[in-house]
Amino acid sequence: MQKARPVPIYSRHRRTGRTPGQLPDSLFPLLVESAPDALLVIDPDGRILLVNKLAEHIFGYQRTELLGMQVELLIPQRFAGHHRELRFAFLAAPLCRSMGSVSGLYAYRKDGSEVPVDVSLSPLQLEGETIVMAAIRDMTRYRELEDALRELSGRDELTGLKNRRGFLEDARKMLLLAKRQQATLSCFYIDLDDLKGINDRHGHSCGDKAIRRTARILQQVFRGSDVLGRLGGDEFAACCFGAGWADHEMICERLRQQVAQSNQRDCDRFRLSLSIGAVSVKPSEITCLEEILKRADYRMYAQKRSRRQAASGLG
Repeated sequence: MQKARPVPIYSRHRRTGRTPGQLPDSLFPLLVESAPDALLVIDPDGRILLVNKLAEHIFGYQRTELLGMQVELLIPQRFAGHHRELRFAFLAAPLCRSMGSVSGLYAYRKDGSEVPVDVSLSPLQLEGETIVMAAIRDMTRYRELEDALRELSGRDELTGLKNRRGFLEDARKMLLLAKRQQATLSCFYIDLDDLKGINDRHGHSCGDKAIRRTARILQQVFRGSDVLGRLGGDEFAACCFGAGWADHEMICERLRQQVAQSNQRDCDRFRLSLSIGAVSVKPSEITCLEEILKRADYRMYAQKRSRRQAASGLG
């Protein structure tokens, strides 16, 4: 029986007359353009020397606009100054940094929008200088998947409260119970004022802290038997049995007191402010939860609008 002939490992290289390590210069731009991530090569002064097509897509600039640009222009302004310091520190001790090493990174696009990203850094030596290759991955889809998984779990990861799914599920159960027991049902819609401003002025970490502080205040005011949740972003809601208009005023006053105490106690760069809408529904008036929440949401925005008008002297 004839033995099988071994396949030569470098047969293709032999056919082309090349040995391993001797590849054509024309292969380099193909490798750059076919990379699965956006690529930037940055000189010691922070100027962009090289980009690929994916970088154009993520940042929204043409290649000719990106080349020569200062890299800090691609970073949200609230992070740009600190990034310059980090860049100098990296050049002083250049080591490879893999993706996943740093969280909360954002790219700043030409249209002013922000994209969540992950970044790896690789130092390179060119003519005696250290340049940096950054591989940038758009994490939008990953964040959406993470949010979807958290939503399925019924729990908001940032605050520990019920998320929208968990809140609506438990609030619907409370609504059915209120109808069976002929009990009054009350719903509160609470909005954390100016969250976008806090994020823009002080960064997303401060915005997250404002959300957590708000959650703690709500937990202090509402009972353990009440249904409390974060609906998303700056919006919270609560449902409870047996609260009439007098109880609404008492709950709103307790919320205002807790906010004032929190602002005095927590020496943050921002002050908390909440807008609150409340609706009390008799057993005969109970319809669907979404309609009740819509009414509470309307009253919350009416309060917010009234306060804005008063602040501007129009009220």
